[in-house]
Amino acid sequence: MAQLSLLLHAACFMTFSNTKKKYLVFLLALLLSTLALHAKGEFADSMFSGPLAPLPEMLTILNEGNPADPLTGLGSVEGAFDLGKYDVTVLQWSIFLNAVHVTEGNKNDPRGLYPQEMLSQKNGISPLEALSSLEKKEIVHDYGVEVIEIKNTFFFPHHYFLSVALKILSGDYFCAQLPITQISRDSAKRYCNWLHHGAPSFQELNEWTLLFTETGAYDFTNGKNGELQPGARYFIPSLQQWYKAAYFQPVGKTLTGYTLYPTKSDLLPKETSSADLLCYERSVKRGANYSLIISTHPAIKKYYMEDYYDFYFAQFNPSDDESVLSSSFLFDPQSCFLTTPVGSFRDSPGPYGNYDMGGNVRQWTSDTLLTDQGIRALAPGGSYDESSEELCSTRVCHAVDVAGGPTIGLRVGGQAHVTSQSLEENSSDSSSFSLQK
Repeated sequence: MAQLSLLLHAACFMTFSNTKKKYLVFLLALLLSTLALHAKGEFADSMFSGPLAPLPEMLTILNEGNPADPLTGLGSVEGAFDLGKYDVTVLQWSIFLNAVHVTEGNKNDPRGLYPQEMLSQKNGISPLEALSSLEKKEIVHDYGVEVIEIKNTFFFPHHYFLSVALKILSGDYFCAQLPITQISRDSAKRYCNWLHHGAPSFQELNEWTLLFTETGAYDFTNGKNGELQPGARYFIPSLQQWYKAAYFQPVGKTLTGYTLYPTKSDLLPKETSSADLLCYERSVKRGANYSLIISTHPAIKKYYMEDYYDFYFAQFNPSDDESVLSSSFLFDPQSCFLTTPVGSFRDSPGPYGNYDMGGNVRQWTSDTLLTDQGIRALAPGGSYDESSEELCSTRVCHAVDVAGGPTIGLRVGGQAHVTSQSLEENSSDSSSFSLQK
C-alpha cells in the first residue's frame, strides 16, 4: 500500500505546510477521485500493479547453468535469479525518497540520494518534483524552551496528482511511469538496501534509521564503499545476469541460444510510432526507444518521441496549413520528455518477459572498469539518445561515470524466489496428489 501512503503523505504535508491554501482545492479533488476509483474497483488494478506498482515487480530468470553466447562469451549464469520486469520508475523513486526521509538541502545527510538535476524536467531527465516546508518544533530544556525549525520535503512525479484526480494526461499517469535517471550507482545500491530491509518508512533521520540505507545488501558504514554483502536479497545485477535476461532464448534457438537484440529477435521489429504507441491503446506496440542518427557531422538526430509531440501539438492547435504548424512548433529536446513510460512496447518483451531491456535508458550493472578517468561502471542497453546499434548484444560493454546521468536508470536484481529444481519438485508433488485423489 505504498502508493496509498504516498497519497496520504501528500495530504498531511499539504495540510500542515505553508502551501495549504494553494493545494486545498486540488487535495479535495485528489481524495474524491481516489475514493471514486476505489469504489469502482479500479484502484488496485490501475494504481498498485504493473508499471505503477509501488515496488519493483520481479521475474525469475531460470535455465541455470546455460552456456555463454559464442559471439561475445557473455550470458552464462550458474544459478537462478530475479530481475525487475521494468526499470525503476519515477513513482517508485519518489516513494523511496519519502520513505527514507530525504530532506532537500540537508547537508548532514551523507547519502546524496537526489542531485538537483533530478528535479529538472529538461533534456530527458526524470520528471520529479519536490515541495518543502518548515515546521516549528519546541524542545524543553532545564533552562527553558527552545524553538527550532525542521525542514520537510515531499517528492512526487511531475503532474502525478493531477493525473490521479482528473486522468486527463495522455496515457495513465505518464510521468509516474517514466524510468528514473540521474541516480548514481551508490544511490542504486542504497535503494537495494532499502528493499532488502522490506522497504520501511520512517519520519526521522537518525543513526538507527540511517542503517536501512547504509547496510543490508551493500555496506556503507565505517568508511566502506558499498561492497556487496552475503545474503543480499536485492542487488544491482551483474553484466552476465543482465545479458542472459536480455538475449538468451531458453527455447526455439537451436544454434546459439542467443539473439542479437533484446526483443527475442536477430532483427529489430518494425517500430510503432510514438504517437500510436502512447495515444492509441489498440495499436500494435513494437520496437524500442532509440534515436535515428541522420548525420554525425554536423550531429543531427531524430528522437523517438518527436512524432508524439508533433501529434500532441496538432491536437491542440488544429490547422490545415502545414506552414502554420511548422512555424508554430519546433521540437525542442531541451523541453520535452524523451523517455517513454516503462512497458510501453508491450509487444516487444525480452525472452523472460522483461521490458525495455534495449533502449529508453541504460541500466546499471555491478561490473566496473578501471580507466584513466577512474572507476567506471558498465551500463548496457542503449538509450533514447543513441542509435539502434547500442541495443545489439555486441555493444553491451559500455562504461559510464558511476555518478550517473540523464540516460542511465536502474533495473533491480534479487534472490530467486523459485528454481528449476523447485518447480520440478512442485510439479511432481502436484501430479502425485492428483493421482491419489
